[in-house]
Amino acid sequence: MAEGNREALDLVLEETREKMRNQNQNIDALDNKAAVGLGIAGVMLTLVASGKMAGTGTVVIWMQIVGMAFLVLALGCLVVALWVLDWRFPPKPSALAAWANETPEKIKNELLAKMSEAYDSNAKQLSRKARWVKVALVLILLAALLQLVAIAWATAKP
Repeated sequence: MAEGNREALDLVLEETREKMRNQNQNIDALDNKAAVGLGIAGVMLTLVASGKMAGTGTVVIWMQIVGMAFLVLALGCLVVALWVLDWRFPPKPSALAAWANETPEKIKNELLAKMSEAYDSNAKQLSRKARWVKVALVLILLAALLQLVAIAWATAKP
């Protein structure tokens, strides 16, 4: 293999490794956001269910019920987002052992192929996870807004 091709392969492999590291950090950051959202939704649901946030009256009670429904849905979305997934971060040690007698260039090419496949697979899962977190955060915001309206409604009534 020509020296230029070896250098290009090394560069592409290092860039792919860096992308995989960034992807792993994105996964962790999204899990942290989902966990915080889970805590917020749980606290809000507890407050709404205990009746501490608003007051009485038919409209206020219905706002609280709808708000609780949003929070329950948000909790479900966050549980789905936090569900343990099978992330791919190759190579597995068994693959490395199988490549022990190969040339360095062949090993690098195999690594690059496996890492590219894994990155694409992880990206799809990460996108789904992000979608669940976004939906949950919108539901939490809607529930909070409903609670604020319910409080305003309860305090504005004579």
